[in-house]
Amino acid sequence: MHSVPDGPPASSAARIGPPADPVGAEGVFLLDSGGTIRTWSPAAEACTGLSAGEAVGQPISTLYTPPDAAQGLPLRDLAEARRAGYLRGERTIRGAHAEFLAELTVHHLAPGGGPAEFAIVLRDGSAEPRMAARQDGAMRVEALGHVAGAVAHDFNNLLMIVVRCCEHLLEAPGLEPEHRTELEQIALAADHGAALASQLLALTGRTHAEPHPIDLAAAVSQTLRLLRRPLGDRIAVRSVPGAEPAWVRMHEGEVGQVLINLAINARDAMPDGGVLTVTTGRLTLDEAGAARRGLAAGTYVTLQVGDSGFGMTEDVRARAFERFFSTKPAGRGTGLGLASVADVVRMRHGAIEMRSEPGEGTEVTILLPLVSPDAGRLPARGGDAPVQRARPGERVLVVEDDPVVRDIVGSILRELGYETAEACSGADALARAGAGDRPFDLLVTDLALPDIPGEELAGRMAEACPATKVLFISGYADQAAPPAHDTAGAPFLQKPFSGRVLGRKVREVLDAPAPAPRG
Repeated sequence: MHSVPDGPPASSAARIGPPADPVGAEGVFLLDSGGTIRTWSPAAEACTGLSAGEAVGQPISTLYTPPDAAQGLPLRDLAEARRAGYLRGERTIRGAHAEFLAELTVHHLAPGGGPAEFAIVLRDGSAEPRMAARQDGAMRVEALGHVAGAVAHDFNNLLMIVVRCCEHLLEAPGLEPEHRTELEQIALAADHGAALASQLLALTGRTHAEPHPIDLAAAVSQTLRLLRRPLGDRIAVRSVPGAEPAWVRMHEGEVGQVLINLAINARDAMPDGGVLTVTTGRLTLDEAGAARRGLAAGTYVTLQVGDSGFGMTEDVRARAFERFFSTKPAGRGTGLGLASVADVVRMRHGAIEMRSEPGEGTEVTILLPLVSPDAGRLPARGGDAPVQRARPGERVLVVEDDPVVRDIVGSILRELGYETAEACSGADALARAGAGDRPFDLLVTDLALPDIPGEELAGRMAEACPATKVLFISGYADQAAPPAHDTAGAPFLQKPFSGRVLGRKVREVLDAPAPAPRG
C-alpha cells in the first residue's frame, strides 16, 4: 500500500466526465464580405469539432470539401445569399474528425465591407439518423433486459426446487458423510447459479440488489472463472490479487457487470490473442491526489484491467465512456459497455481512469472506497440459528403461480406451524381472502403473477384488511423494491431461498410493528 502525491495526469489518461455529444447541435458563425470566418460559436465547435482558434480567420471554403470547394461553390453560395437575402441547402462539410452532410442556411445581414455581412447556421444533417440508431440500440438493450429478467425468474424458480430438496436431504437422519458432502456441493452450485442469474441481470442494469461488503478479490476470482470460455483459448488471463484484504460495498452482480464488460472490450482489442491482466489491491490517496480524481483523501481498493491489444487513439480514448459511443461496426456492439462500468463506479462513489496508446494496449483502473468487512454485512444463506415457530392461530396466504414453488413455500410454513392457504393468481387470492371469517396475518406473494402484479394485489388486500402484513418474493432481481401502492422498501425475499431463510423472514415480518395508518 502506498501514497499517491499530487501531479499532472499522464497525457494518455482519460477520466469519466460529461460526454461531448454533437447530435442535434446547430452551429452559428459570421462571415465578412469576402467569406472569411469572423466569429465561431461553441455550438459550431460542438457541431464540427473545430475550435474557434482553428476556424476564425479562415475562408469558408476550408469547411467545404472538394470538389465543391475547387469549383467555387462557397463563393457562389454567398453571391446567391446576397442576391436573394438568404440561401438554404445541403453541403458536405469537413469536420475535425470526419466529413458529414450539413443543412446550411446563409443569411445576408447587410451590404458593405463590415465584419459581419453574412450569418450562417450549420446543422448536422446526419443527426436524426444517428439519433434513430441510438434509440434503436436503446430499445434493443431494453428488450434484452426483459428477456434476461424472464430467464432469471424461471431459473430462480428451478433453483428453489434444488435448494429445498437439498435442505430436506441434509436434514435426514443417518446421512453418510460422503453423501452429505455431495449434497452440500449441490447446494453450493445452486448458490452460484443464483449469483449467475444476478450477473445476467446486472449486464442489462436491471438489478437493484442491496450492496454489502464483499471481498473484491474473491468476487473477481469467481467472475474470471465464468469468463474463461467467452474469452477463448487465445487469450491468457493473469490474475494478481493484492496481499491485503480489499473489501468494498457493492453486490456481486455489479462486480460481474464491471469485469465482464472490461474483459469483453479487452478481448475485442486482441483479435489475434494476447494477455488480459486483472489486478486488485489498495491505494492511499493524499489530499492532492484525491482531489484530482474527485475523491476524498483516504484508502481505496483498486481494480486494474489491462490488455495487450491495439490500444486507442486520443480521440477514441476521450469518448470511451460516452453512452452509445462505439468503434465497432453496426450490429457488433451497443456502445454501452464502458458507460455502464462508469455508471457503477459513480454509484459506488469511486473513480475510473484509462491509459491507452496505439499499439501499447489499454489499462483501466477503478478506485472504490475501502470499507470494513462487518459494516452492514448480509447474513449468510440459511445459517445455524434456530427458526422460531408459528404462534397459535397465525394464518398465511401464499400466492405463487408456479405450482412447485407454491407447494414448497406452503410446506415450509406448515412445518413451522402456520395455518396456510394457497392461491395461484391475484384473483384467486382475493377470493380466498374474502371467503374466510378471519383475516390472514400475512400475505406472501410473488411479484410476477399472471393476472395482476403482486404489489397491486397487496394494495387491494390492504384496503380490505389493513392488518394483513406483506412479504414479497420474486425471481426477478429488479423487483427487489416494489414501486407501487406505497410498498417501496417492503419486506422482500429473492429466490431461491432456503426454508430457514423463509422461516426467519416470516417471523421478522409478523413481529415487526404495524405500519402507521396513512392519513
